[in-house]
Amino acid sequence: MEFPVPAPILSQDERAYLERLGPVTFCVDNDWEPYEKVDSAGAYTGIAADLIRLIAARAGVELKLLRTDNWSHSLAASRSGDCILLAFLNETPERKEWLAFSDPYFSDPNVFITRADHEFIADPAGLTGKTIVFPSGTSLEETIRTRYPNFDILVVESELEALRMVEEAKADMTLRSLTMAAYVIRKEGHFNLRISGQLPEFMNEFRIGVAKDETLLRDILNRGIRSISPQEVQSIINSHIAIEARTTLDRQPFFLTLGVLFLVSIAWVTRNLSLQRHMKHLRLIIDTVPAFIFAKDYEGRYLLANRWMATAFGVEPDKVKGLTDLDCHATEEERAAYLEQDRKVMDSGKALQIDEHPGRRVDGSPGWFQTIKVPYRQPGAKGNAILGVTTDITDLKRAGLELEERERRFRHMAQHDGLTGLPNRALFSDRLEQALASCRRERVKLAFAFVDLDRFKEINDGLGHAVGDSLLKEAASRMKRAIRNSDTIGRIGGDEFVAFFIGVADREAAFNTANKLRASLEQPFVIAGEAIEISASLGVALFPDDGEEELNLARCADAAMYRSKEQGRNRVTVYDPALDTG
Repeated sequence: MEFPVPAPILSQDERAYLERLGPVTFCVDNDWEPYEKVDSAGAYTGIAADLIRLIAARAGVELKLLRTDNWSHSLAASRSGDCILLAFLNETPERKEWLAFSDPYFSDPNVFITRADHEFIADPAGLTGKTIVFPSGTSLEETIRTRYPNFDILVVESELEALRMVEEAKADMTLRSLTMAAYVIRKEGHFNLRISGQLPEFMNEFRIGVAKDETLLRDILNRGIRSISPQEVQSIINSHIAIEARTTLDRQPFFLTLGVLFLVSIAWVTRNLSLQRHMKHLRLIIDTVPAFIFAKDYEGRYLLANRWMATAFGVEPDKVKGLTDLDCHATEEERAAYLEQDRKVMDSGKALQIDEHPGRRVDGSPGWFQTIKVPYRQPGAKGNAILGVTTDITDLKRAGLELEERERRFRHMAQHDGLTGLPNRALFSDRLEQALASCRRERVKLAFAFVDLDRFKEINDGLGHAVGDSLLKEAASRMKRAIRNSDTIGRIGGDEFVAFFIGVADREAAFNTANKLRASLEQPFVIAGEAIEISASLGVALFPDDGEEELNLARCADAAMYRSKEQGRNRVTVYDPALDTG
């Protein structure tokens, strides 16, 4: 997959630094599909592999892979200084002891994976006596040990072993990234496993970990990260994962019906001396098939019914003949509808299939059914009749509805930031692309803004991550209220947000609109009984003046945002071409 790689913009000092550094050694998790994998020939592949190469190319950094046996060895090589970079990992307090972290460049929610019979996990703190399993060396293990001491924790060597432990009931669950879980469950055929919940505060924000004394390298790589568009990230994901979702009902009932009809047809095509023997055998078959099998005449009277059908009516099979639907608990409206269907089949000579209709199950409870009716002539009888097979699809329909709801939830998870509920990179980019297309047609301007919270890291480190998370949610809520319904604000990671405003008249109007966003944060936030002040630095670029595509607008807005930082923070800077030479 090819992406544009413009010449990197580096100062003389940065070029000299990279020349002294030479090829930068990096380590990876060599068995973490679909993110990254190193095969026996030494080829590094996966979503992270494609992203890190693109980031390095755009930043002007030459990379050299240092192969290790597993992720634990990669962590050890990083600690010892044998490799300068770890390509794809979460930031944790323990890892910050020896690593400086880049901006996040791939976000993915973490989800609980359980067996199919496990209930949905709404509050993991309320679970007791549950065992959760992790591959060794993961950041999630560290987090769960700290925040959820109610779990018993097991550690195994690999992702596959962790999933196998859950599948074999040696552990109750594991907590893994959504992308990895979907990929491995599909690839390895673990179809008795399911996704049973998510923890929004455990969003994966994958970054590059750089040796702590190489912060200049980290800053250079951050430029490469900021150059990557959500469309490019999505294209890379799509090249490694192909997911097909189906919500239509299983067609097994239809094929079961065809098989039953074939068997029943023996009754009226067989005309030989062994007819009685075949009929007894057939009766045994249709009485054991888990479906309602029946025949009716033109007046709606039953000619025959199997044991399942008779049980639903509350009579023996040999007592069904001559009864009507009214005799078998149907309403007058239901009887009329059934009779209309039956006569349509008999008059046309064509089969009728009803894919889905309500009815009563054997136990009397309401359910959903699939029915096929075909023309039928009973041996030795005069007049037309129909033969029908009705299959209970209630469980299939419920499973389909549950799957649709689950897919709706996970689509929302995949498109929104788990902490703030704002659109994530992918959804924001999609909305921006639609807005730009509309602005081109209507010949109106659009303002694109980068929003960076000032000194958020100091608050997060000083007051704790729980306070930091609450502050991010409250700040996001205020900023969302400060924009119009036609505009969009999204969170792209950490303390960074992006927004666009449609229909701004000029640079002054763009400044005023963005300044309302900044001003929405001026009043102190009260969190856990403590007043906290936060401000934001904004950079704004104008469509089409500063660029006509997201990548160009983002580059200009990013430059303007850094000028706001340099000039003292808590301000809005509208892009000017002079910033590129300043």
